[in-house]
Amino acid sequence: MARRPRRGTENDRLRVVDAFGYLGSPEGIRWVAGFWFAIVFIEALDHAPIPLGSLAAFLLQFVTWFVLYRVASEVLLDAAADTPGLTRSTFEGADGLALRHVGLWLLGTLVVVALILRFGTVGALLGAAALALILPAATILLTLGRQLLMALWPPAWLRLAHRLGPRDYALLCGVLVAIGAIYAAVSSLALSIQPDGWLAPIAQFTIWSTGVLAWFHLAGRAVALHRHELNLVEPDDEPEPRPEAFTRDPETLWEEIRSRGGSRAMHAELARHLARDPDPSAVRDRRIAHGRMHIEALLLAFEDPVEAVDRAAALLEVDPGFCLSDAPNQFALFEAACDQRVKGPALRLAENFLARFPNSPRAAKVKLRACELMATDESARRPIAEAWYRELMVADLAEPEAERLRALKSVY
Repeated sequence: MARRPRRGTENDRLRVVDAFGYLGSPEGIRWVAGFWFAIVFIEALDHAPIPLGSLAAFLLQFVTWFVLYRVASEVLLDAAADTPGLTRSTFEGADGLALRHVGLWLLGTLVVVALILRFGTVGALLGAAALALILPAATILLTLGRQLLMALWPPAWLRLAHRLGPRDYALLCGVLVAIGAIYAAVSSLALSIQPDGWLAPIAQFTIWSTGVLAWFHLAGRAVALHRHELNLVEPDDEPEPRPEAFTRDPETLWEEIRSRGGSRAMHAELARHLARDPDPSAVRDRRIAHGRMHIEALLLAFEDPVEAVDRAAALLEVDPGFCLSDAPNQFALFEAACDQRVKGPALRLAENFLARFPNSPRAAKVKLRACELMATDESARRPIAEAWYRELMVADLAEPEAERLRALKSVY
């Protein structure tokens, strides 16, 4: 299925004001006030001359942090579901997410601390910049998928950032940087006023809890606005399909798909079984063989190039030389990856096309499209495109392709 345009009004864009709108709502005011009262009580308990007061304050502080991220998880999910076409049941509940969110953000904090200890101010700046770029994707992936390992997988960050779009992802990163800057400024001011008292902890937690609630709401709005890109909802004009009945046994599924083909749900179920196998090497060949059939079905029968490229990217991790058995289909898959500007998989698909079909009449088109895709790329992959550009300079190209090649002269 081709990527569907988003439906909405002219205001169907992610805006910083959405976060302030949530903080000004009755729910937002209740939570902000509640966390303020909680930290004031904890600091009062910590400074009270009572036995075990500090220990009780420490335990309450841990519970408060847990509750903060538990509430933030719900805020993100509710904001994601607050849009036509989605309901709260679209997403799994937030039970169990709070501890994972604490772990994710604590891990990021420990990385920054390690960089500060090793490199000082430079390490602090580098660590903060890295967290601002990574945490938006990791947090959304963790909330939607509920798997901490998936939230720490770099290719998943890149795919999610691409699907949210550069503007909205940059907005999420920028708001996170702003919250961190305000937190640092308020902390510095509070410590200068009262170096060893209760003012700094209260100010720090108040700013951070308010910022976390606002940011998680904004992240949920981003999920809602990009629900189609994230494959969270089907088109409004299509009836909801009835649950499909088929076996979940992977052996039976494999035989049925191989002999008669399969529905989209059957392909997806078999792919999940193969990806979860405890011995990946034992099913590697079957996973690749099924991947070829699945991708061709996604391209030709189900008309969903976005999902086809996602499947191809996953299979390239299993087999860097992964290639479809038919040249036109491999070319269509490569074109889809270029359309989505997924540069790493697209370049690998191009290399595999040229290795598998070196004499194909589409070979020059593959090289040219790859050169166009990599025109502004300065990574280690660029020399591959530069070599193809030099080959095309001496190739016999049709006039339209030659004109496109001349347009690249200034960048190669």
